[in-house]
Amino acid sequence: GNQAARQSQRLAELQQEKSWACMHTTSQRIELGWCGDDEPRVVFPPLGGTDITRLGRPQDMGAIAKSWATGLRLLQADDAALAPKGIVMTVPARSTREDVDTLLAIAFDKLTVDGVFLVHPCMADIMATGGITRLVVHIEDASAAV
Repeated sequence: GNQAARQSQRLAELQQEKSWACMHTTSQRIELGWCGDDEPRVVFPPLGGTDITRLGRPQDMGAIAKSWATGLRLLQADDAALAPKGIVMTVPARSTREDVDTLLAIAFDKLTVDGVFLVHPCMADIMATGGITRLVVHIEDASAAV
């Protein structure tokens, strides 16, 4: 009775704390973690080789989609109930509008997350070094702190 209620409450707290995942994709590695954590929890080479990005542009969208899905499964390995509601992701620096549209389609359609916040790699670097420690995104009636 009481223990089940405490476990249920703790799971709800964890789901609130771990509601947004952070994802960084380079040609050499995929890094994923929960927003607010100091370090990525999952780091691995991209599936399909090192050509998923080249010269600051995404190249192999299929490999990116597989890598992201694998990374999210690994991130949730401790508890499958902790599926992220949204993803904060860096976009390769020289991405075109078409590239961004495809990356968003992967996030929404294949990863089935509710929200995506795109970050330029330079902004991500500032955030990672502590230059910016908190970012609040507010759109109409919805907001999220990351």
